[in-house]
Amino acid sequence: MKKLILLCMAGVMMMGTVGCAMTGAYEKKAERRLEDRYGISFQVERVISRNIFDGYYEVLAYPEDDPDMLVRASVDFEGEGESDDYAIKLLCRKISDRVARKMDNLNGTYLINTVPALPVYGFFDTNMTIEQYMEKFPMDSFRICINYNPDELDVNALYRVLADAAADLDCLEYNSYICLHLVSGRDLAGIQQYLKEHDKEYADYVWNEPCYLVGNFDFACGKFTMAESEIKSTIAGFREKYMKEW
Repeated sequence: MKKLILLCMAGVMMMGTVGCAMTGAYEKKAERRLEDRYGISFQVERVISRNIFDGYYEVLAYPEDDPDMLVRASVDFEGEGESDDYAIKLLCRKISDRVARKMDNLNGTYLINTVPALPVYGFFDTNMTIEQYMEKFPMDSFRICINYNPDELDVNALYRVLADAAADLDCLEYNSYICLHLVSGRDLAGIQQYLKEHDKEYADYVWNEPCYLVGNFDFACGKFTMAESEIKSTIAGFREKYMKEW
């Protein structure tokens, strides 16, 4: 019995050693694949899922010159089914930057993040503009998350900025939406701290608390589907209900 136990323990230890070696090999392969695909250097932060018997790994990586850009990449030794979300995240950043230029006209501070409404696979063109992407994939849509901490909330000014942002994204022909949260300064600081601690684990930037959701405002071809008066009423109603406590 002792001999059997020792043999089992040795087998487990050997499997662990092999597993660690394979993990390191997958990490190196993922880095090489990303570097070959995009022509820049990447670092793998960690493996987030593995299926040793199917020869499949998923890793979290980031460009060396942009460590805040987290990339999910799948890799296998057979070279099949490999994908990553680096290019689509760059495109989402372009959308966020366009919205940010409008938000800069308001008082206060904000955080913006954009994600595809549905997962995007097989897109690797880092030079494509938003308009070029939508011309090629006209049915794709995006979720633009705005966390806004106003010094003083001006409902009319906020609506104009949101409407201008939607108008500037008139190439999004299928329903995308602006997910608006109004947050206190304390909560915005909490979000920033959350990003520092968890962004590399929760890459989709999905917020529940401490954000306050005002609404999800659908838009297509540069126009909101909800009437201007209804959006303003929604924002004003939120202010009356929640912001007095700030």
